[in-house]
Amino acid sequence: MRNFYEFLDIPETATEAEITAAFRRWMRLCHPDKVPPAAKDQAMTLAKIVEHAHSTLTNPEKRAAYDKELARWREMHLPPKPAPAPAPAAPPAQAVSIFGSGLAGTVWATVTKTATEAVQDAAADAISKVADKLRKKKGTK
Repeated sequence: MRNFYEFLDIPETATEAEITAAFRRWMRLCHPDKVPPAAKDQAMTLAKIVEHAHSTLTNPEKRAAYDKELARWREMHLPPKPAPAPAPAAPPAQAVSIFGSGLAGTVWATVTKTATEAVQDAAADAISKVADKLRKKKGTK
């Protein structure tokens, strides 16, 4: 499930200014008046999602409710994070991580999706593809 934070590519701790900057960046890419005629329908859908994300995340009450619902969804659908392993007394002299840093070594369980979630993910993927094409066309990230 992609949430508004992932969709706008902002951290969950983003300020209102960061949210508005992300909103404007997306709208420059997907505004229906700025895309080719063949992509207008997809751009309109993407613009509506971006506008909804912006209006939700910039309103303190809506954002609090959204964050609460997002946390509830995560508790129900994602596996609990494993407890951190206790630190060894003394690391070996030649210890090398085979996983690297970040999430590379993290294993996530497969989450069974309902039909609605699968449709939402498919729509989000399609929208992301359109956005990527628009970014490439505009020469941005």
